[in-house]
Amino acid sequence: MIFGFFYLESKEYDDYRLFRQLKREIGGNELNKAKTTYEKLKNSPLVERHAIYQFLEYVRICLDEELKGEAAIAELYEALHEPRESFEPEKILKRRLTYNEVYILSEISSEYFDMGDYDEAINITQALIDSRENSRTSEDDRAKLLPVLMFNLSNYLGKAGRIKESLEVCEQAVKLCREYSEYRCMPQLLHNMATGFRLIGEKENIYRPILMRAYHTACAFWEFDVVKLIEKEAEEKFGILDYKVFFGIDSSK
Repeated sequence: MIFGFFYLESKEYDDYRLFRQLKREIGGNELNKAKTTYEKLKNSPLVERHAIYQFLEYVRICLDEELKGEAAIAELYEALHEPRESFEPEKILKRRLTYNEVYILSEISSEYFDMGDYDEAINITQALIDSRENSRTSEDDRAKLLPVLMFNLSNYLGKAGRIKESLEVCEQAVKLCREYSEYRCMPQLLHNMATGFRLIGEKENIYRPILMRAYHTACAFWEFDVVKLIEKEAEEKFGILDYKVFFGIDSSK
């Protein structure tokens, strides 16, 4: 069977469908499902194809709960096929990165962030954003990647205390989400905006409506982790004494 640039036998085609399933599970953060799918695929003949092998290596590292920090970064650079000691964020701007390379570099920045190296996480993520904006990528490509990368950047900037820069990134990302009708990150971005405006001392009438939009958008897209986070923060951080009343939740149901 011919599938794109692949010629696939029937067994390989079944595995390719699993590969596509794994990509969806990783993208949706369905890690338990992804672990099962990865186990089915890791010894597949498709591993001989570089793009699939590289993605499976990325998934293996992401799913390994004991592989963190420097050890994870070292293996991610191996999957990237780049010597860590000579790789600089500036290199990102000179290349048209594959999806796999974007995923791996984004995970590297996440590991730096978890280690407390916010500057390195910010530099890599900003370079990834600049690369996607400046290269000849499709609208679909930009829609899928830019809002996620910009959400990550807003987190890193916020944690580094660069709140106004974080807010600027959030506002740009929200515009992109609307432009591309890609709302996957909208609840998280709105939550970051509400938090940022509160932290810089804006009035309640500025950040509370944004928080309400974040909550209802999260409910609409079944982003229940965000829903729970906002409910938890409502009184503690936003001074909302009864979040059920504020968000219009009917407690009788």
